Amino acid sequence: ILSAKYGLAELNDSLESYEETLNTKSREECKLWAIKVSQQIQEKIPRNSDLIFLAGKRYYRDLIPLLSPNYRYSILLENLPLGKRLQELTRLQNETLFRGS
Repeated sequence: ILSAKYGLAELNDSLESYEETLNTKSREECKLWAIKVSQQIQEKIPRNSDLIFLAGKRYYRDLIPLLSPNYRYSILLENLPLGKRLQELTRLQNETLFRGS
């Protein structure tokens, strides 16, 4: 999970609520964030792993060049605005849950 405040967060991490996004940061701040997150990824995720990006472009545009060619990646739903991405993820989650029951 990518977090503007915490960088790379794990699913079970207990994070305090915050109002921070890369959308309000300068390009230089985004690049520094990407460097920090790439280091966290390299420490926690084995090389040659598959990474899936669901976040907006600001969260991956500076990060991907730092991770290539050591990681494979997919950018899902990248052409959809945030609201539509969330709707589609919810739909896919519900579809998966329905099939599992």
